[in-house]
Amino acid sequence: MQGLSDSQEPSPRAEGSYGRVPKILHTDQGRQFEAEVIQSLCQWLGIKKTRTTAYNPKSDGMVERHNRTLIDQLAKMLLSHGGEWDTYVKQVAFAYNSSKHASTRFTPFYLMHGREARVPADVLVPAGDLDSRGTGSQVDYASTIAERLESAFGAARLNSAEARERQKLARLGQLERWGRSAVQYLKLQRCRRVGSSPAVGGCRPDGMQLLTAALYVSEQVTHLGAPDKVVALLPDSSDPTGLGVYRAGGGPQPTAAHDAVLLVDPSPGENFGHPVVLFYVDMNVTKKRCSLMEGLYFGEECLTLALKGRCQNQLKRRSSTSQRLLRNLERRAGPCEVTFLPLVVGLRDSNKTQRLRCIEHPEFGPCPQTLPPPPPIQQLSSCELNRNTRRCHHPPLASQGSCRLYQTCDHALLLSGGWQQQILFQHQLQSLQKFYGMLRDNGFHQDHIKTFFSGPGHTPEGMQGALPAVEKAVIRQYVSYVCRKHHCVDSLVLFLNSPTCTDGSMLLWDHNLNGVAELKERYSVNELLVDLAGCRASRVLVFVEQSYSSVLSKRLRSSSKHLNVVPIISPAQQYPDPGEGSWNHLTPRTCLIDHLGKGQEKSGLLSLWAGLLNVTLAGAPCKATPPLTDAQLQREYLGCQNLPTALWYHHRT
Repeated sequence: MQGLSDSQEPSPRAEGSYGRVPKILHTDQGRQFEAEVIQSLCQWLGIKKTRTTAYNPKSDGMVERHNRTLIDQLAKMLLSHGGEWDTYVKQVAFAYNSSKHASTRFTPFYLMHGREARVPADVLVPAGDLDSRGTGSQVDYASTIAERLESAFGAARLNSAEARERQKLARLGQLERWGRSAVQYLKLQRCRRVGSSPAVGGCRPDGMQLLTAALYVSEQVTHLGAPDKVVALLPDSSDPTGLGVYRAGGGPQPTAAHDAVLLVDPSPGENFGHPVVLFYVDMNVTKKRCSLMEGLYFGEECLTLALKGRCQNQLKRRSSTSQRLLRNLERRAGPCEVTFLPLVVGLRDSNKTQRLRCIEHPEFGPCPQTLPPPPPIQQLSSCELNRNTRRCHHPPLASQGSCRLYQTCDHALLLSGGWQQQILFQHQLQSLQKFYGMLRDNGFHQDHIKTFFSGPGHTPEGMQGALPAVEKAVIRQYVSYVCRKHHCVDSLVLFLNSPTCTDGSMLLWDHNLNGVAELKERYSVNELLVDLAGCRASRVLVFVEQSYSSVLSKRLRSSSKHLNVVPIISPAQQYPDPGEGSWNHLTPRTCLIDHLGKGQEKSGLLSLWAGLLNVTLAGAPCKATPPLTDAQLQREYLGCQNLPTALWYHHRT
């Protein structure tokens, strides 16, 4: 680069060999770039100053990737010659700029100057004087350089596009290899349970196909230009730090940090939690080491099955690898199985940014449709301490006004947590909106339908007064209040559609974004039963559209404090709507026991809760003689009804 002589005045628009003064200067947030001198210089030269996002290497990915290459080359120079690294920067930078890149197939020097750099080797083996102006004028030489650069730029763009396609195909091939191996794990597990082997044709596992399973892979994480390892955090972990939640295989000295995380969801249309298959990927692992970790070896990477930490026990070291693998797979049933998408974060990422992404691969099923993230808002807890009184102030939920004097009404509580943005699906919102519309069609007043949905910022359309499911205390307060009041509720309807742990606990919302469900972020079955114990409603109908609903159902069947509580399990966990047996088809004249018998075993309902279910949703008797008119149905059962003063006063005293 040619410099200016001492007699020349520096010009803001002076042109050097690297082009004009830039229009935009993009840097990190280092002090040297944020100093007042740089700010004044950019203002004087008319340069727009932009900066990267903290702890987000993707905001200047090309620079970080170049720094990684430069650091590797400097390290090799220091190993060979010793000394200080800064003495080799110019030599290494020149070697980089004069080397042909695999993607563009040009050297950076040629793309900048329109000719190759002259090196000492050109004196011994002349390669042609590319910088010779010949007999032409300076205008002809400039025109030749411009033509070279235009042709080189066009070829470099095409070559870069081809390189991206090759890298994409290689990545897809790698993901396909990983995903097929994960599916083979599942098939081997199912065959093991039936006592047959797929190798001899004794087992034909079905229901787990590549075209129906969703594939999740963690994106690459870098720290200071170098690849960083990742850690998986589970909401149902007992470890609040998240480290060590999983352990790979059962080998000696396992570690919680790995190069990548692979997850195969065999049922992307179901609510979480449901069993998924989680693998750790470790690069540069020897075959012997991979065998000790009970993983699958692919020459460059090792895939190991991830289990919860508390399940790593009772492995016999003297067993063969195949026997240990089968036992490892067999242990996945029950408390060891992984039932949620983990929060995959970089090992040095203090912000805990989710790195797990669903991949659209032609060999696998489509990614489930999630709700778009809400605009960023200031998240405030609904239980803030007052500085003067030190009391906990909850937001005005209007629960005190839900029960009026001399009046009984139908009430409903809709709970759909979602837990985190990545498992907040479109079908959850659609199911919630359809159920809300069904309640309104059955006479439920909008002020008597309390909706708690996902986190702050998500407002379901057409549902007035919806609140975020971030405070368990507020939810329990409302349920307890309407259950304890005399003659407040006739039919109390609960709609549960949240991610669920294996013990039946419902996850509300990860308010602190740490990936682990704390006590205030999960609504357990015991807490729900305590809130509903001795409820004074005529009937409590609990519509359960979530996983592990049998836990709640079994507890209610054997409880003497919940004789008026009826669990109604969804006839189908898969979406879309299951059909005529759906709850969304309930009308003010639909008899519950007849309608629900289409999707469940009618004998169980008749034996336990036949008296409670032989009515409509609003409590009107089935098959009344003579049939109720629309006016009678509206006046005596739908919505709210006025109570006789004597009846209210008798129970009041």
